[in-house]
Amino acid sequence: MPPLRGSLGPTWAARKRARTEELSENDSSSDSSCAPGAARMVESEKLTPAFPFQVDWRRVLCQSFSLNHQENDQAILESLQNITDRLEAADRSLYDASIMDASADLNYQTMHRIRCAEQSTTELCLNEPLPVWNADGLIHLRGSRVVTNLELHLERNKGTAFLVYRDYKCCESRGPETVQRQPSTISADAVPSLLVNESVSIVSETLSLALDELLSIRVGSTLHPGFNPLMEFSAPYVWWFCQRDRIQSGIQSLAPAHLPHILLFQDYLEESLGQEYQTVDKLLEEGRLSAKYLPYLYIPGEMQLSKMGKDDPQFYRAFKATSWLQYSNMGASPSRLVVSGSSWSYNGFFQQNTEEWAFYCKSPRDETFNIDDLAVFPLRLAGPEVAEALQHRGEMFWECRLPKYICYHNDSALRAQSPQDARYMIDYNTYKDMHPSPPAQVAPRDDLGPEATGPNAPLPDSDFLLCLPCTIPGYHMLKKEWFTLYVSRMTPVQWNVDAFERLVVDDKKKKLIQALVTTQIAAEESTDLMSGKGNGLFILLHGGPGTGKTLTAESVAEIAERPLYRVTCGDVGTKAEEVERYLETVLLLGKTWGCVVLLDEADVFLMQRSVEDFKRNALVSVFLRVLEYYDGILVLTSNRVGTFDAAFKSRIQLSLHYPPLTKENRLQIWKNFIEHVEGLTNSRTASLGIRSREIKDKLPELAKKALNGREIRNAVSTARQLAMFGNEAMGYRHLETVISEMEKFDEYATELKGGLSDDVIARQCQEY
Repeated sequence: MPPLRGSLGPTWAARKRARTEELSENDSSSDSSCAPGAARMVESEKLTPAFPFQVDWRRVLCQSFSLNHQENDQAILESLQNITDRLEAADRSLYDASIMDASADLNYQTMHRIRCAEQSTTELCLNEPLPVWNADGLIHLRGSRVVTNLELHLERNKGTAFLVYRDYKCCESRGPETVQRQPSTISADAVPSLLVNESVSIVSETLSLALDELLSIRVGSTLHPGFNPLMEFSAPYVWWFCQRDRIQSGIQSLAPAHLPHILLFQDYLEESLGQEYQTVDKLLEEGRLSAKYLPYLYIPGEMQLSKMGKDDPQFYRAFKATSWLQYSNMGASPSRLVVSGSSWSYNGFFQQNTEEWAFYCKSPRDETFNIDDLAVFPLRLAGPEVAEALQHRGEMFWECRLPKYICYHNDSALRAQSPQDARYMIDYNTYKDMHPSPPAQVAPRDDLGPEATGPNAPLPDSDFLLCLPCTIPGYHMLKKEWFTLYVSRMTPVQWNVDAFERLVVDDKKKKLIQALVTTQIAAEESTDLMSGKGNGLFILLHGGPGTGKTLTAESVAEIAERPLYRVTCGDVGTKAEEVERYLETVLLLGKTWGCVVLLDEADVFLMQRSVEDFKRNALVSVFLRVLEYYDGILVLTSNRVGTFDAAFKSRIQLSLHYPPLTKENRLQIWKNFIEHVEGLTNSRTASLGIRSREIKDKLPELAKKALNGREIRNAVSTARQLAMFGNEAMGYRHLETVISEMEKFDEYATELKGGLSDDVIARQCQEY
């Protein structure tokens, strides 16, 4: 810890003695018998020459400086500068001596202020009070050298720069149990237990100016209290403690008139709190503290952390302290502590809010504990990894001020994306539109302004990012609901560009799909003659179940790097009014977020209209009308197009048929799924392993099984679960068991259908 005391250079006594001798010489030299008028006359005669005359200034200067009159100009100039420096030094010495004279009697006094609860009185005394028993068996403090008139006392002690008040409360309790009652008095050791506060009140205006100069100008701080005379500020003077290094540097440049006052105040701090400051320094280095030293921990302007009830950085909230530590229930156990601080909230606009952050300290007053066990503690003591995590979280939140498609991890420690991780759309403006709040009396504040939050706005400073919220609402793209998400679990979406390449579809179809999707699919202005009509891309995928239609739509979203909004007929409903309202909402979100909208199992909307079924006709008409004005990518899948309404032909740019899988198709699908299982790293299957060589040797045999893509996926998934249940590696035996049961069901279903397969029945019904 830096020393509390600075250096004055020459001792005060030596400087004062030199000043006294100088004054004595002046007094002796001023003794003269000449009258003042005569002295002025003689001086006038010496200085007033007769006119006209000429002065050889070179000769005069050489004589004055005891130089040869032939000296060059440089020597004369150096002598003149030397004389000037000596005169300035003499002036400074005289000024310092006068300051020493004025500061010779500078001091501070300690006042003991006793507040008696029984007598409702306050008493000032110069000596430390003595404890005595009162009639009720309570400790009473009796003072001596009582000061009845403080103003008169200060008038008689003009050298007092400041007063130190030590406040006591007596007659409130019986005191420590260790105190043994005596006939009239008790041990003086009981007095400290009744001390409740220590504070300083400035008396000298010079000290007030000195502290202002030191803290406000030299140190450039705003953490200190007001230094007006007679105002009190309480120990332990944390504002001095937390700035000691800068204060020591500032003291060196103080005005000479202010220096003695500051050094006197520093002497008081060293005497009263020097040992405590050293103890706190040592504890802070160890990351520990005790309850009685908590005020040293919370400094206005420093970043603080609130655990929000959970000991995990993803839940922490950071704020910038705007006050020192406050006790809201002084003396209670546990102590309720409060730190005021500012943080940022977001409701479509960034708003800075100041609030009280309350917490409790349950540790005994003198018992040390780890600082990071507190519910609120400084960020600087949390470790660099916590600050880094909050910085990254703030950067992600800042990116989400604009619509952003993200991946959400169930485990905050899991950073690699997996199939179980859901994708969400973050869009606060849309969230507000879908959850309107009551009309506000006052317009919402925008403390940053539109320019600072625009798409090209630079990244704000670290303090702002750290103080952003830890949660934000997000729209689950599968469940179609809004959820509150922890920002620390969010990462940008990593697009699965290999999904389209691994798609088991005819290469010509893949090339055609990719060409349509990757080219410009939404012109800035519609090419339709009617303004307002859509310019979207509509693709129809039709074929039997498990042939890759849905997977194709999902792959389209991946290569387009757009969110996938999947809708089924069950989501839409059956009433025309509800269908229209729902589809308009879906397509509006699809347009707003640039989604690939997948309308899965869209058979009911594509079926040919007839004069008998008015409800179905209404659904088809509504669907046609909504599509007419859609601008995005829409993929429709259907198992039955035998009753395809002719009105859709002109509205769908591309229709692709998906025939039943061939043996070669099934072989490739089996390979894809086995390779996928091999690549799993964050599952129990990975820990148990997979007999991939054994399975791959049997792939040709597996490909002979008449399974579609969805059935192959289900077989692999069920085999994994069967292997995990047996706590063993997945092998061909598990697949064989699952497929055997699936075949039994298929045989029974075929028997019920008269031996006809699903494909044959569909063709007979002209479905596809």
